[in-house]
Amino acid sequence: MLGGVLALRAVGFAAHPFADSRSALPATALVVAVGMWASRPSQHAHVGGIAEAFERDRLLAWDRSRRGRGGTES
Repeated sequence: MLGGVLALRAVGFAAHPFADSRSALPATALVVAVGMWASRPSQHAHVGGIAEAFERDRLLAWDRSRRGRGGTES
């Protein structure tokens, strides 16, 4: 699942420079947006599938800190 979502995002980014009409530009932006929206849950599912318990929590916390969120909600 994660590979498919990342491929979808890549296709959207690659097609973006070639979108030269009013309908093609929003379509490529939509493809990228859907890929970005779906990549987060699929990444968590991937981590959950390869790690268990404390290791899974540690990897997810590392991912949050890597993205600059730090793991706390303000």
